[in-house]
Amino acid sequence: MLPHSAVIPAVFLAGDDARATAGVAAFIESLGLRPRDVGALTMAHWLEGMGLITMGLAGHGVGHWNVALGVDEFTGRAVSGRPAELAERYPCGRPSRLSGIRAAGRAGGVGDLQPPACAQLGGMQIRPAELAAIRAGDIDLAFRRWDRPMVKVGTRMRTAVGLVEITSVDRVPVSRLTAGDARRAGAVSLAALRLGLERVHPERPVYRIGLRYAGADPRQALREAVPDAAEIEAIGAWLDRLDRASPSGPWTRATLVLIDELPATRAPELAGRMGRETLSFKQNVRKLKERGLTQSLDIGYRLSPRGAAVLDHEGHPRAAGGTTEPEPGVPLPHLGAAATRALTARGVTRLEQVAALTAAEVQALHGVGPYALSRLRAALDVAGLTFRDETPTSGAG
Repeated sequence: MLPHSAVIPAVFLAGDDARATAGVAAFIESLGLRPRDVGALTMAHWLEGMGLITMGLAGHGVGHWNVALGVDEFTGRAVSGRPAELAERYPCGRPSRLSGIRAAGRAGGVGDLQPPACAQLGGMQIRPAELAAIRAGDIDLAFRRWDRPMVKVGTRMRTAVGLVEITSVDRVPVSRLTAGDARRAGAVSLAALRLGLERVHPERPVYRIGLRYAGADPRQALREAVPDAAEIEAIGAWLDRLDRASPSGPWTRATLVLIDELPATRAPELAGRMGRETLSFKQNVRKLKERGLTQSLDIGYRLSPRGAAVLDHEGHPRAAGGTTEPEPGVPLPHLGAAATRALTARGVTRLEQVAALTAAEVQALHGVGPYALSRLRAALDVAGLTFRDETPTSGAG
């Protein structure tokens, strides 16, 4: 797996018309760029200042015009640097929720954040296509230049395709790399593998990391499992402990009720309704997600059948049409906010519903670009499905 030579720049947009915004986002994506929706049209005034920020960075903070802007989704701060430097940190073309994977690497366990489109491996990311190849068994090695090993054998990283386990970590001389190593790492050739390793921190030693797909994220099954009375009592006691420990008062049930009432709603809006800062609100929701009570979406959250069962058992008000029964079918993969919004607006929330459409029908939706279409096609293939007008691949089943 090779670091990219350039980061995909982010393009920020604002608008009051959801359909128009989705259309612009799809156009931006079709150009090979990353759309980033910052909210209502009133934000456009602030976007204009980003040009001045870039000019200031080029003239003073960085000293050249070879600069790209991105967004660190965990801290919310803008990041800048040479494209090659950003590519080393963010080879997937967009910063992802890194700290969950970092936590996994430190503790040798599973991180605590939503699975990103890319996974981080000791400061370097694994691209979605490579994650799919790991799941299929076509890739089982990665190579990184580190001062010291940054992951532990046995670590299981949560990714968009499920759990990826570290099976080995060995320091190897570049001269000992083979064509077999390159093939197992997904490189086109041994020369390409060596070239990629020479482009980033060539002074550091090379480590060969063994990888394997270790199954689905266990939280997926947990979310769909409706607890019995004893489990609900235990969950209720845990929620009570969280409420007692909170310096700002009880929050757990109110958060579950709000997510049930307003699914697929942006976290800042939900946080505002509860009078909380967005970051602390997200941290609280992650705690609920770890127990399978909520599910993160590309936009906002959804109450899981497990969380619904807790609210029903305790007699809390539920949204109209709310149910504790798991929704049949396979959920959509993470596609990006614009594509998810476009599909949801058409009533498509499961892969089985996608399979009832042609690829052209899906791509015609405002907000669905090449990236989202490729992610849908890969997810359909894994589920043994296809678009209505396509033939299943030989590996489907």
